[in-house]
Formats: sequence, C-alpha cells, structure tokens
Amino acid sequence: MGRILRIDTGAEGGIRALEQPPGGSAGLGGRALTSTIVSEEVPPLCHPLGRENKLVFAAGLLGGTTGVMFTFDFSEEEPDKVFDWSSCRL
Repeated sequence: MGRILRIDTGAEGGIRALEQPPGGSAGLGGRALTSTIVSEEVPPLCHPLGRENKLVFAAGLLGGTTGVMFTFDFSEEEPDKVFDWSSCRL
C-alpha cells in the first residue's frame, strides 16, 4: 500500500480529495487498517450520520495477487450498533 486517498464530501466549495502517505498505518490492510483509522479519528459517541463519523474502505494486503480470494473491508462507528458491518465481505 503506497498511499491513502481521503475524500471530504462536506468541504466548503465542494468535494475535496487528498492523497497522503500511510504514516503510522504503513503495513496494515483490510480490517486492521479500517479499525486503526476509525479508532484514531472517530469519536466513540459520534452520531452515526454526523460530520465526525467516517466511512473507511480498504483492500486486504494480498488483494490483487493471484490465488487469493478477493475480500474488501469497510468500517464505521455507530454507538447503537444493531448490525456489525465490519464483518461483511463484498
């Protein structure tokens, strides 16, 4: 994984995209990467549809290699979780 693409849909003046190096998340992929980003950047009691919440998509470390079944993880923070989306596979 060489970079992280962040898309801010609530930015003033329209949607803004920013590419940045992985920093402390280097070497992580899939569930480990999404969990790290959500735990570090999202307040635990934020509203599920609030501005502070984030939806994080990440491919696994072995994605794009031969012989590996494709999985894709996404995570979000929801205080009143009814369903654990982090266990879903696309």
